[in-house]
Amino acid sequence: MIPYYYLDSNNEVQGPLSVEQLYKMTKTKALSLSTQVCPQGGEEWKPLYSIPIPSPDVPLPSRSGTEPLAVWSLVLGIISILGCSFATGIPAVICGHIARSRIKGASALRGAGMALAGLITAYIGMAITIILIAAFLITTYVIGTKEAEANDTRRIAQNMVSLAAAARASGYVSNWKTKDDAIKELRAGITSNRDGAGSERLIADGITDEDAQAASKHLELANGTLQYVP
Repeated sequence: MIPYYYLDSNNEVQGPLSVEQLYKMTKTKALSLSTQVCPQGGEEWKPLYSIPIPSPDVPLPSRSGTEPLAVWSLVLGIISILGCSFATGIPAVICGHIARSRIKGASALRGAGMALAGLITAYIGMAITIILIAAFLITTYVIGTKEAEANDTRRIAQNMVSLAAAARASGYVSNWKTKDDAIKELRAGITSNRDGAGSERLIADGITDEDAQAASKHLELANGTLQYVP
């Protein structure tokens, strides 16, 4: 089998050694799986882990310690739940799932609990974000709808005042005692005759009982004259 050269910690070329010898050195921590190696007579350097293991008697050294992505998942998840942000929630979820997958495949790795906590906090943070966005949109819609309804109510009241003024200008004399009398007659229609030039029908058409009741708060009757109240 072709022997390989390797780069030591000082980035100096050492060897050549067999692949089996190189893998045995990883068990004593003399080399790592990411150590760059190059076959004798070759020019391409690549990490040791990319070279096939020569025999089943030389297993890959197991990774141990805490999986870094589990730590990142927990940190990003906490930031997500505190800041209600997808910007950290999504990376926390990705790191959490990758970490749990790696830990499952390496019994010596720790951090499954941290990865799970990171996933939970990230999902809670993103859920809170969605709820806040939905609440903002609903509130904006409700406020906008109420404002539009208020504008329509004011417009209806102003229209009634204009019709009442037009009727008065045409010679119509009202017998209104309350503003409700005025609203009722304007909705039914007023027929008047302007200087004998023919009849003229003035009517506040298309106004429902609900519209009239809402518009009533913007109207008042003073000396038989219907007036607009902002």
